[in-house]
Amino acid sequence: MDIVSGFAKGQSDPREFFRQFGGHDAIWQPSRAGRYHVSVLDDHDMIDRNPKRRFSAENVIAARYQQLAHAVGIQLATLGIPCIYYGTEQAFDGGRDITTWRWRGWEAMARFLPRPLRARVDVGAKFGAFGTEGCHFFDPQHPTYLRIAAIARVVARTDKIGLALRRGRQYARDAKFGAGGYLPPQQGELVAWSRIMFDQEVLVAVNTYGLGGRGADVTVDSRLHAQGSKFNVLYRGDWTDAELAAGAGPAQTLAVRQDEGRSVVRIDLPAAGMIILG
Repeated sequence: MDIVSGFAKGQSDPREFFRQFGGHDAIWQPSRAGRYHVSVLDDHDMIDRNPKRRFSAENVIAARYQQLAHAVGIQLATLGIPCIYYGTEQAFDGGRDITTWRWRGWEAMARFLPRPLRARVDVGAKFGAFGTEGCHFFDPQHPTYLRIAAIARVVARTDKIGLALRRGRQYARDAKFGAGGYLPPQQGELVAWSRIMFDQEVLVAVNTYGLGGRGADVTVDSRLHAQGSKFNVLYRGDWTDAELAAGAGPAQTLAVRQDEGRSVVRIDLPAAGMIILG
C-alpha cells in the first residue's frame, strides 16, 4: 500500500515500485505476475500504516481528487491484480479522528464503516454510517470516480491496446527533464512506463508532483515508432467531467521524434496529472 501511495504522491523513489515485480515483466513472464501480485491502495486494515489512514486523509492539495484517481490508475495500468477498496472511488479520507478509533473501541469503528458491506444484525445497525437509513454516499459524478471509470474503460478495451495494458510486458521509461541526460524514473517528477504486446506499445505517464506541472521527453520503443509517427491520446486526467463521462476528450496526438539516438515523445502534465497514449 505505501509503495503505491509513495509513488503516486512523489514521496518515495518510483524505482522501488517497479522493482517489486522482480523480473516478471520480462518476455513471456507478465501473465505470471497476476498469480501473486495484488496491488492494494486502501483497505480497512491498512496493515503497514501507522497511524492507519486512507490515501486521501488530510490531503488538502487542489489536485487531491486527481491524485487519488491516478494512484488507482497506476494500479490499473501496471502488472498484477488491482484491488480497489470501497470508498476510494469517492475519495473517502479516513481522517485522523476516524482512524484512531481505538479510543472508543468497536462502537467508534461501527459509526464510520458502511453496514451493507460489514453487516452485523446483532449490533442493530441501520443502513450506513452514523445510523443513516434509506440513503447512500455514492456519487457517480465525483471527480475521482469519473477518472477511475475512464481509465478502467481504456484498460478493459478488447483491442490490442486493452490487451497490452492487461497482459503486456512492462518497462519503466527513462526521461529527460531539462538540459541533462536521460534518467530512470525520478521521485517527484513525471514518471512513465510502457506496456508492450507484440507490435502494440501503450505509454502511461503520471505527474507525481501534486503542486504543479511537470514535463519530460520520454523514451519509447524505437523499433515500433519511427521519426514522425504519432501516439493517440486515450486518456487525460484534465479532460472535463463531460469528456471523462463520455470516455473521450478532443482528438489529440503526440509526435515521436529522435533525440540522443532515442525515439522520444514530449509529455507535459498538470499537477497530479495522468495520460495514456496508444
